[in-house]
Amino acid sequence: MYTTSKILTKPVNEREKCFCRSIKLTFWVAKLTGALPITWKHEGGACVFHKSNIWTIWIISQTVLLSTIFFYLTDFSVLQKFYVLPILLNGITDIIYYIYLIVIILVTGLRPQRIVNVLNSISKLTMHGFFCESAIETVKFLNFSFIGFHFVLLIFNAAILTYLHYSKSFESELSASFIVAKISQNSVLFFYVYGLTLISIVIGILTCFERFSLNALQYKEIHPMKRIIASDDTQDLFIFFTYAACKSDHPCAFKLTKQPVKEILEYLRILHEEICEIMYNINDYLNPMILLHIVTEIVMLVITWYSVVIKLAFRFEDPETEVVFILNLLFAVSHSVGLFVFLRNTQKLSNIIQGYANFLMEYSTRVTAPSDQLQLRIFIQKLKQQRPFHASGIFTVDLGIAAPIFGSVEIAIHTILEKLNFRFTENKMYKTPKNVRKPPNARKICFCRSIATLLWVGKLFGTMPITWKHEGGACVYRKSNIWICWTITQCFLFLITFSWITDFQAFSQIYVLPILLNGITDMIYYIYVVLVISVFGSRAKKFVKVLNCMSRFAKYGFLCEYAIETVSYLNFAFIGFFSLVEFLNGCLLAYMQYSKSFVNNLSVSGFITKISQNSVLAFYVVGCTSTSIFIALFTCFEKFSLKVLQYKELTPIKIINPYENSHDIFMFFKYKVCKSNHPCIPELYTLSKEEILEYLRILHEDIGEILETWNEYLNPFLLIHFVLETIALIIVWYSIVMNLAYKFEDPETEIVFINNLVFAVSHSLGILIMLKNAQKLKNVVHSYSSFLVEYSARLSSPWELLQLRIFIEKLKAQRKFTASGMFEIDLGIAGPIFTNILTNVLVALQFKLPKKQ
Repeated sequence: MYTTSKILTKPVNEREKCFCRSIKLTFWVAKLTGALPITWKHEGGACVFHKSNIWTIWIISQTVLLSTIFFYLTDFSVLQKFYVLPILLNGITDIIYYIYLIVIILVTGLRPQRIVNVLNSISKLTMHGFFCESAIETVKFLNFSFIGFHFVLLIFNAAILTYLHYSKSFESELSASFIVAKISQNSVLFFYVYGLTLISIVIGILTCFERFSLNALQYKEIHPMKRIIASDDTQDLFIFFTYAACKSDHPCAFKLTKQPVKEILEYLRILHEEICEIMYNINDYLNPMILLHIVTEIVMLVITWYSVVIKLAFRFEDPETEVVFILNLLFAVSHSVGLFVFLRNTQKLSNIIQGYANFLMEYSTRVTAPSDQLQLRIFIQKLKQQRPFHASGIFTVDLGIAAPIFGSVEIAIHTILEKLNFRFTENKMYKTPKNVRKPPNARKICFCRSIATLLWVGKLFGTMPITWKHEGGACVYRKSNIWICWTITQCFLFLITFSWITDFQAFSQIYVLPILLNGITDMIYYIYVVLVISVFGSRAKKFVKVLNCMSRFAKYGFLCEYAIETVSYLNFAFIGFFSLVEFLNGCLLAYMQYSKSFVNNLSVSGFITKISQNSVLAFYVVGCTSTSIFIALFTCFEKFSLKVLQYKELTPIKIINPYENSHDIFMFFKYKVCKSNHPCIPELYTLSKEEILEYLRILHEDIGEILETWNEYLNPFLLIHFVLETIALIIVWYSIVMNLAYKFEDPETEIVFINNLVFAVSHSLGILIMLKNAQKLKNVVHSYSSFLVEYSARLSSPWELLQLRIFIEKLKAQRKFTASGMFEIDLGIAGPIFTNILTNVLVALQFKLPKKQ
């Protein structure tokens, strides 16, 4: 495959890290589970993989063993308990997973030759240095992380089963079949470990190939602003930990650097096709298991989440339902997270391929020879025709299917709740609701001072453990160990508050629905606040990186003083709105405490929980301020572009009005983002329009890269935040409607009603304001694209038109501001969010309350 190449790098005879050792742990687990009947040894300085007949016999034994367990240990009698629905659904899930395990072992175990060919191809890449030692070490680290997470989950599952079996709180002795079935269900998560390991290998190879290409083509950045953000290959693992896929420089072979560009491009294209062929073979090997697995997971999540919902809505006499409920909740959460992590890694693979295509598009502007352009055009066309990672050709496996998957789960549960009318025996259960210019020496306004209030609020809350000072005419931000200690203290403080002050007795008041729902929202927001503080506090490095890039833009005048002043004004406005809501909430709580109109006195836990719920509005302050900074940066860039391109309007009617940058805040107050003329750098006037357009395009890419880094910093909490806010608003609005429709005897319901009304209005406004700011950011980027399309009519040179066309294509390919890639953050999701709230409230209203309420 690779040994016939004339300009290949020399094989590495002695390597500190061997490919087989980096994945040995996963492969041994796969062999023991019967999914990988192979063996390997070292020959000629490389790992050589072979099919193993001994392990094939072990697969057959595993299949026979699982079939025996399925027929002799499965309790088929639960299928006859039609009056106890959670136990019936639990029996169905056990049977599905036993059949699934047998099929998956047979399909993977009896097709070892495909994975053997793939592993031998990867081993040859490793031997010739294309898959470097640092990338192999990263794969080993990921391999241990995935396996460790899987085993921790299994141990946690076993610990819960042991506790449920011996605890006096649960009047149920678990059978051997029940324990084996539950362990088997979570052991299926190893499919994610196995798939993630193979995908991580491909990501490592493609990252190494990117670095090798830069050295082979002797690519150098030609503009000074690019140094603001060095292109790196940083990924994150389980949100908390970041790692670099490849740290090697990948020095190019001497023979290769002496070849003409045409032959280098042809060599890189063929090498990339061979790497992609490995990816295709991995995809073919994993199919149809990917399709079978995702379909099975969707069915299981529908059944499990439905079982959880009916357990919250009904009370059952059978004590085993309590055990089933806890295990179903653990299963639903762990498998949803596993599916999301798997799709997120396949999305990373897709992004790396797209990023390489964008690099080739930019490199095409530096190539003049027709033969070189032909090779580059062939390369780009090949990349466009590349097959994505798919599930048997039915759909592409990436984050794009996450929303349809979880949406189909929600729709299926709604359909079951609305259409299927299960008849329960009344004596068995009863229904109750539950729970490049010189930096200016003196600036009137500094970037750090414009957002200092926000940063101090974030530091006090424990989400921004950073510090800053002035160096070289700019603000320099650093991670602070002292504030990290404060973050840890805040987490422990909230956990102690949650454990000792939360009124868990509210869950026993099953006849007073508003108080029960109030207790549920309290628990949700305590857990959410702890997660926000711990995750954001542990990811301060990315936040520091974004702020330092912003500071350098301000230093070189691309973020002008007037725009910085506008950001400062908006920062105070958002914080003022947040403080006003908290003050209003505190006044209402004090009034209800001392007013004679309310019989009940509020407890300490009531005060703290209500204040904590509205403190989550600080997340909207961070989101709105950050989007305002990017709006200001893009607006300044737009004005700078007009100046440097010497753009003048030809007609009095402004079809495209780039000077109009007026916005409104809270719909009442209008403001202009930027009033500066942005005088151009004198050196730029000496350049041709082609070079100016290239400079502007690269500068715009720098700004876009900062926006992507900020988006990665906020994710996945953008997704978690909107999901939890939607759930909380469903509960709160339902509680408000119930208070208006019914009269409750408990006097505390009046206090809960007023607090819920304040919560619902303030958080609904917070969602709308944040989405409106995100929509403004989207509109600013889109308007610049429209300006470039209009400006193209004034150009006649083919090279200028080429640069402009590349610029427009890059703008179209720019990644959007998203919530973990599942949906775009703009006003377009406001309708679905509030429609979802209304639909769920209407569905919940179909349940009738007992007369005792």
